[in-house]
Amino acid sequence: MAKTTYDTLKAENDKAKADLTKAQTDLKAAQAEIQSLKAPKKVGLILATGGLGDKSFNDISYAGVQKAKEELGILFDYVEPKAIAEYEGYQRDFAKSKQYILIICIGFDQADPLTKIAGE
Repeated sequence: MAKTTYDTLKAENDKAKADLTKAQTDLKAAQAEIQSLKAPKKVGLILATGGLGDKSFNDISYAGVQKAKEELGILFDYVEPKAIAEYEGYQRDFAKSKQYILIICIGFDQADPLTKIAGE
């Protein structure tokens, strides 16, 4: 075999190996992304100070995430703040955890803390 033929074949082989390595890396990344997309989505619910049993916004919001759990397979956590002053802390904790695709804040009195936390 001529040296030029050998060099050409070796270069093609080296390129094929590099292409295979890149394809394997891309495949692993795609498989990881698929697993991430298959994982159940998690929602955080911060109720208003009236808590569950208010026969109003809190109860209907909780019923909504329960229904989403049953019908869509989401996971959720919720908190029942006892005072308005607790909203900001709960919102910040939920956001910092980076576990939630959605954080639901019930009640107009959560707007100011939510504006502050969203800005962070």
